[in-house]
Amino acid sequence: MEQRPSYRAGFALDITLEVMEELLVAIIALLHWRFVLTVAGAIAFTLTLSNLFVGFTAGYCIGVVILCAAFGMYWQGRSEAGIGIATKVVEPKISRPVAFIGLSFVGLLWGGLITEFSGSELLAVTSLILSVAVVGVWYGVVLRRPIPPRTLAFLGCALLSGFLAVLIVVQSNA
Repeated sequence: MEQRPSYRAGFALDITLEVMEELLVAIIALLHWRFVLTVAGAIAFTLTLSNLFVGFTAGYCIGVVILCAAFGMYWQGRSEAGIGIATKVVEPKISRPVAFIGLSFVGLLWGGLITEFSGSELLAVTSLILSVAVVGVWYGVVLRRPIPPRTLAFLGCALLSGFLAVLIVVQSNA
């Protein structure tokens, strides 16, 4: 790495750029306070749980923080669009193949993470199926827009197909 000569003007410029960068980060954090709040709250919550319970390891902490970050993005995005969290909106049409590929990717990531952290493929499959059930209950009870069982089955199959792709690759390399 090449060293730059330390001129007085260059030194002042470096400090100014660092200060400007920190100010930019602070402004972005203030503009996206909902996201920052959920992530900071999740970090504090998981650190507290990991100190209270021996079994609450880093894998669980990372999972909770990722889930809270996703909620923070959802909250921030809806707020920037001028929509409340539970306000009904017209959902855009997404083709089934595109939805299947996207959900398969989500199943691949979450199923793989759960298997890696817990060591149990059965727990990963159960978690993916339960996540579909939670979404179905959320839409039916909270949002008052029940999802047809056919769509829930599609969601479950898409998530599980992505996870099964991970299992096939792992077993073929074993």
